[in-house]
Formats: sequence, structure tokens, C-alpha cells
Amino acid sequence: MKNLLLGLAFSSLTANFPVELKRDFSSANWQLPASGSGMVHYLGQESLYMSKGVALYGDEKYHEGIIEVDIADDDAKGEAGIVFRYTSDGAYRGITLNLHAINSPESAHPVAAALKQNSAACTPHAVKPAAWTHLKIVIQDNTARVFLNDATQPASEIKLPSTKKPVKGQIGLMAAGGAYFSNFKYAPLPCAPAMAKAE
Repeated sequence: MKNLLLGLAFSSLTANFPVELKRDFSSANWQLPASGSGMVHYLGQESLYMSKGVALYGDEKYHEGIIEVDIADDDAKGEAGIVFRYTSDGAYRGITLNLHAINSPESAHPVAAALKQNSAACTPHAVKPAAWTHLKIVIQDNTARVFLNDATQPASEIKLPSTKKPVKGQIGLMAAGGAYFSNFKYAPLPCAPAMAKAE
């Protein structure tokens, strides 16, 4: 009985906190591009390198959640980011970082853009060349909030097209022009605490 009560208490405590799932790139659950991708050690971290294409994680489908990854590039010639709501017909949404703008000494403001939407997203502070940039997106309803590095405030909020019913799809990564990825994570949105009953 004591173990049952402890289990119930643990379940109620964890129900309101997101469970972070770290996705290992070497796992057989990753669907990587047919060529131009593989595991490497880059800037002190075990990383997935992709020259171009989309890498998807498993068969799970999500509508909302928190997705994070570290992104780096050695030649600053492409774009890279996170994809979500990837459906069987190949449609998806995504947030990419303009790696040239991030790594260019002439640029004070790199640009993140929403794929398939042609909308500018944010102008965060530039970082040094050949450095990791942490990209975090919080997807809730029809909004994607974009955070870079350790920022507590979003660099941008992107409005996603509204649909009659929630669109669920796979999550993953994309690259165009070559990029390194490390520390990919997903967590569900935290649940709102239960309202106390009025007495």
C-alpha cells in the first residue's frame, strides 16, 4: 500500500512537469538523408553532420511541444534548423537559422525564417564564427516562439497557419549547405497546475 501511495504521489508530481527526451543521433530511430550525413566530433561535442536534407526522428507524431538543438557550421554558407509537423505527404513546418548571417563578422543580426511561409522571424545577437548556437522553439497552438542561446525572452514569435483540426507530425532537423547538430531534445508542454477546489 505504501509503494502504491508513493507511486501515485510521484505520478501526480510529474504530471505537471515536462519529461525531457534526449534523442541520440546514433539511434536506429533516426531517418537520415541517403547521403552526406554522419556522426562526427565537432567543437567538443558528438554531433550529426548533414550536408543537406531532412532528418526525422522515429514514427512519433506531435502537435505541440518544446524542441531544442545546438547548431554549428564551419563555412557559414547555408541554413539549418528544426522541422515539426512533418506529415506523410512531405509537408512540414520549420524554423531555420541563416548560418551565413550568424557567422559573418559584417552582420550584426542573423535571421531566423519560417520555412514554407516566407516570413522573417527574428533578429537575435550574432555569435562568433564556428560556435554552437542553441535553438529552442516552443510550439503551442498556432504559435512558435523562437529562443536563441540562453535567452529567457523569445527572439521572435511566428504565427503558424490555422487549421480546422490540430496537425500532428514528426519532428526532426534540416540543413541546406552543411551544418552540425548536437544535443537534440524534445519535451511536451508543461501542464497547467490543477485549480484548487473552492470550499
